[in-house]
Amino acid sequence: MSDWGGKNSRPRNKKPAHGKNLAAKSSPNMLYLLRGPSGSGKTTFANTLLKAGIVDHVFEADDWMVDDTGNYKHDRSRLKYCHAECQRRTKQALERGENVAVANTLTKRWEVECYTQMTPNVTVITMEGRFPNVHDVPEDIVALQRVRMERWHK
Repeated sequence: MSDWGGKNSRPRNKKPAHGKNLAAKSSPNMLYLLRGPSGSGKTTFANTLLKAGIVDHVFEADDWMVDDTGNYKHDRSRLKYCHAECQRRTKQALERGENVAVANTLTKRWEVECYTQMTPNVTVITMEGRFPNVHDVPEDIVALQRVRMERWHK
């Protein structure tokens, strides 16, 4: 039986060197929402924030799109579950006072608002790069993501 998103899910977290997290001390439960189409640089930027110790966790809906061997496997029927799990884990981390980066397409304002209601400490960054995407999303789908992208303003 597959344990989609169970022990083999891929959320990333890091304990900075010497147990210090300077970002957590200066701005507890900060949320960075990195939004944009596939291949725009969301994951790369989120991982940079993690390595720099600015965030404690990186979550993406794709983290729960893995099969029982830990390999990425896109299954459209699991999108609702994957996004719900990403939101749940984000909320839990924020409630513990931890800093989080979420890297999802978040093309619609209502998708962003699901996260902005979790904490007043939110930075929304719309990524517009054009890089090879890590999940081999077809270019026609990426083009649709770009068309769907609603401007975010608060």
